[in-house]
Amino acid sequence: MPAPRPISLLVPALVFVLAPSRAPAGEPLEPLDTATGARAIGPAIPPSAAGLAATERPQRLGAKILYLNFDGQQMSWCGGSNDPHNNCSTIFQGTVLPFSGDAAKRASIVQVIRKRIADFGITVTDQRPGAGDYDMEMVGNWQGQNPEFAGIAPNIDCFDSTGGETSFTLEASGSSDGIAEIVLQELAHTWGLEHVNEKQDLLYPTTEGLNKTFQDTCHKIVSDTDLNETNGYCNQVHTQFCNFGWQNSYQELLYLFGESVPDTIAPTVTILEPADGAVIEGGNLSLVIALEDDQSPAVIATTIVLDGDALPEAAQTTGAFAAPHQLTFPIQDLPDGSYVLHVAVTDESDNPADDEVSFTVVGNPADADDTGSGEGSDGGSGGVDGGSGEDAGSGGADGGSDGSAGLGDPQPTTDDGCNCRTEGSRPGPTALLLGLLALVGRRRRR
Repeated sequence: MPAPRPISLLVPALVFVLAPSRAPAGEPLEPLDTATGARAIGPAIPPSAAGLAATERPQRLGAKILYLNFDGQQMSWCGGSNDPHNNCSTIFQGTVLPFSGDAAKRASIVQVIRKRIADFGITVTDQRPGAGDYDMEMVGNWQGQNPEFAGIAPNIDCFDSTGGETSFTLEASGSSDGIAEIVLQELAHTWGLEHVNEKQDLLYPTTEGLNKTFQDTCHKIVSDTDLNETNGYCNQVHTQFCNFGWQNSYQELLYLFGESVPDTIAPTVTILEPADGAVIEGGNLSLVIALEDDQSPAVIATTIVLDGDALPEAAQTTGAFAAPHQLTFPIQDLPDGSYVLHVAVTDESDNPADDEVSFTVVGNPADADDTGSGEGSDGGSGGVDGGSGEDAGSGGADGGSDGSAGLGDPQPTTDDGCNCRTEGSRPGPTALLLGLLALVGRRRRR
């Protein structure tokens, strides 16, 4: 297990991410651009003149590293190099602005990319590798420029003979799927894949299309967005699977990088507060958890269970969050008694982990006089952050009409990766525990 990475502190208004979904085969994603609004994808640079480095390129399974740089960067000429280690580019010398999306949007894009390359020996990360061979995709607009294309690569590098290079994805789409499509095409060019005339293949030369994948079918190679046919450049690879002038993008990626290696490393979840065995005066506390995974970013499905002798039954709620992160959930006005908090998580490959603490609440003033009703407009017992009885009274937020712990049906996810909600939308981490607190509020109505 690698050493823990530093955890970024997020405020309670953290973006909420619903559990990720995996669409059934053949189910379409949201439409991207129509033909009218489509933008060109792909290199305006001549293909690499380099030939094959060898008839077989050794490639340890999973060793191909894709680094998605969402943070912005100053790019330099570096004497005509596209070396990602030193932020070099022959295409653009200037500032790439940070990607405008938040942490959850980034995680959503990565999730879509991982789904598209799930069959291949490729690793995706948003953390720059310390050393070794990796490709860098700069995701963000160019300062002071507004190119008409959606993305660009330095060359078509037959058989990925050069190794790691730098290419660019501009913010030409508002959807995670749209951004992922551009990223994957530009990277694929640096591995020797060329444009084809099939809209459902990720090598189609514009953003027009729907549910694009690396297709396991031979498609005709084309030279431009007008779909003018050409014989292509990397036929030493293409003809391994298709006739001359045709390309099978799926088989070529298997040929280059091998099959995928299953993720068997579990995530980690740590309850930082309350401490195990803590005695909490007055009934107000914060649940603070840290989520980490060997993949970064990762979408971590999270289940929180609160149980105790002051509750008629255990309360449970679920959500999912981008990791690594530290999350804080305020809890107010718990009755005196002993409690157990259990947090169980799974990563995108269903590897499980959990943590649990016990604590005791004493000295809650409402228990002393037994007058708390939770029904007043001033945010009586069971409220969160001063919430009113309307918010946290009978049934709670998303709870059943009988005030039970159920949060109601989860909102549906989309095939745009994880379903992300920004600040101001519901539910956030505070709202996530309203179902738990609604149960507490009901318990206290005597």
